[in-house]
Amino acid sequence: MAACRHRLAIQSVSRAESSSGAGTDTWSTDLTVWGKITPRKGSEPERADMSQAQVTHEIEMRYNTTLTPKHRLVDQNGNIYEIVRALNRGMLNRWWDIQATEAIT
Repeated sequence: MAACRHRLAIQSVSRAESSSGAGTDTWSTDLTVWGKITPRKGSEPERADMSQAQVTHEIEMRYNTTLTPKHRLVDQNGNIYEIVRALNRGMLNRWWDIQATEAIT
């Protein structure tokens, strides 16, 4: 594991509906952690049966109980990463290996 030099906010969404029925998503930071973000080489899906989301980055961070696939990660530069899958490395509750797609804003 290389140095965790990226500051990452773990964010969750809440949805509010206006009187007109339009929904608005609001993201809030649940936890801020250090991690390592590595751009993934190539753009091919990992498996042919994978969903439309292509993994563009791999992120490593210390394990915490906050993170779920419903969260997103935001780095110190404002880049947003949607979690495709989060794997508990070795099932030891020490490290998350996260595959993510960078959101285009």
